[in-house]
Amino acid sequence: MKLPSLILPPLPQSPTIDPQLRTWAEDISRYLLEFNQKAKEILFNNSEELEVSDTGSQDTEFSIRHHLNRIPQGFIALNIDKPGIIYKGDTAWTETYIYLKCSVANANVKLLIF
Repeated sequence: MKLPSLILPPLPQSPTIDPQLRTWAEDISRYLLEFNQKAKEILFNNSEELEVSDTGSQDTEFSIRHHLNRIPQGFIALNIDKPGIIYKGDTAWTETYIYLKCSVANANVKLLIF
């Protein structure tokens, strides 16, 4: 099996390289290739980056409109301008809105919805 050189350069055909090391390196390269192929299919590639300019009062639910056309699986806070956390609100998420809360008032947040 020839492995792509972009993952791991081919090992030199030298008797000084331990056969177990060669096998290990080839296995790692194969696993990385499989991981990269599967990563293309995960939900992060079907995501949307959104910004909320003001989360409102502390620990009060706010809604965010998204365009995924499905109920999202989760979110990642990419940036928040205040020392707080973003967490899931009480209202069930829909195919067009998610509902979150923020532990500090009036934060500006950037989120990745997936």
